[in-house]
Amino acid sequence: MLPPDVLMFDHAGTVAGMVVAAGTARAITGAEVWLTPDAERARAVNDPRSPARMRVSADSAGAFVLLGGPGPATVSVRASGYHSVDTVITLEMERVETLRVALQPLPCGVVGR
Repeated sequence: MLPPDVLMFDHAGTVAGMVVAAGTARAITGAEVWLTPDAERARAVNDPRSPARMRVSADSAGAFVLLGGPGPATVSVRASGYHSVDTVITLEMERVETLRVALQPLPCGVVGR
């Protein structure tokens, strides 16, 4: 469900979601969530400063919201102690795409990947 304080902007697609730990459904506070339009993905992977990439951190409830132009995009979620997840979505103007991302914990003793 989209938080009540989220505003949708004309000519933008919105992706809103939650980041949780797989198995426990516990919110993962501070998980980094990146939105990269697919047209820019190859360049952005090699240049994390690409202006096409947008990043937010999940809040204390694991919630996040990102805005982007219409079209295919990749949502990448990273958190210390968990496997990373990439999800391909299609953003549509003035529509909300919702995601629930369940991150699998890394084996004990592994810090990040």
